[in-house]
Formats: sequence, structure tokens, C-alpha cells
Amino acid sequence: MYTIRIHCEYVTESLFDSLDCFIVKEKASRDHYQGIVKYKSQQALRQYLKRKYPDMKGNGAYSIKQCQEEIEDLITYYCKGTNTEQPIVIKNTLFPDIDIENEWKTYWEKNKELKTEKKASKKPLLDLILEEYPVIINHNGHDLRNAITSVVNYHVAHKKPLSPTLIENYANLILCSLDESKKELFIERLINQKKYIW
Repeated sequence: MYTIRIHCEYVTESLFDSLDCFIVKEKASRDHYQGIVKYKSQQALRQYLKRKYPDMKGNGAYSIKQCQEEIEDLITYYCKGTNTEQPIVIKNTLFPDIDIENEWKTYWEKNKELKTEKKASKKPLLDLILEEYPVIINHNGHDLRNAITSVVNYHVAHKKPLSPTLIENYANLILCSLDESKKELFIERLINQKKYIW
């Protein structure tokens, strides 16, 4: 079995008439047909497409791959439609017993749970930096240097991009979050865009 994806601008639905397949129409920036096709071989399927639509060429128009994922997962994915509409099933001779509505609901319930988990686990960057590299305010003139060191250490450890402005702003935010008296000076500095050394 093979997964197939063909942009609608290159073919008509009649392409699937003689195929044993499960095909849905996906609405996107470029509408396309996608699904699972049972055929002798990948090469034979490509030749079939070329016979039907000789002008259709390359990956820009279509793609065919051997099924490598679990069929059940693929079916659920292809049944996703949109979060408000079920998919448009063009043909289904492969899996006549599947409940399209149930697969559609399963996809969006799972998708919603994943989004909720991601949101719940996402912490602000400032909290992550301070969690891994705590900064202690001791008012001995080294507070900014300590905050900068924490920001740089965090970004290097996590291979995140750095810039002088990012380092300076996060270091100042750290100091503001730890020492309320510095917050007003930092906000004033941001407004005036003037260099201020703590």
C-alpha cells in the first residue's frame, strides 16, 4: 500500500475511479487529494498516473510513498478535515467499515489534548533561565554581571541564538524581577534607549 498526495489543479476525481483506494480532498492553500492506494508497485502506480495525466510531472504535482506508519494512524490523520468540518471523502474501497465521523472526532480530541499539554508545560524563558542558573542579588556591583552570565550559560547550554541586545534585556529583566527598585530604572532606560550600567 502507498500514501499518495496529488494537487487538485493537476487531476480530476475520475483519476481514482479504477483504483482500490481511500482518498480524501484536503482544503489548504493548494487543495489536494491524499490517502492510501493499494497497487502492484510504486513504479506501476507512477506509470498509471503518467498514462492518465502525461503533463503532470515531479514532486510539485504529486508524491507517492510506501506506507511506513500504522494504517490506523494514517486513517485518523486523513480523516482530520478541519476542526469544524469532516473530511471530503472522494473514494473509499479499502476501508468501507471505518466510521469517518468517529475518526474525525478522535483526531481533533487528541489534537486538542496535545495543544493543552504543550501550553501547560510551557514556561516563560525568564523562569527557565532562573530555574537552571539562579541569580543572587547582593548589591556589590556584580549583579548585572551575574545576570548576564546566567543568560549566556542558559542559551549556550540549550544551543539557542544569542545577541547582545537579547543578553542585555534578559539580564535587566532578571534584575528587575529579583529587585523591584531596579525596575523603574530599566523601564526608563528602555523608553529612552540609553545605555545604563547598573
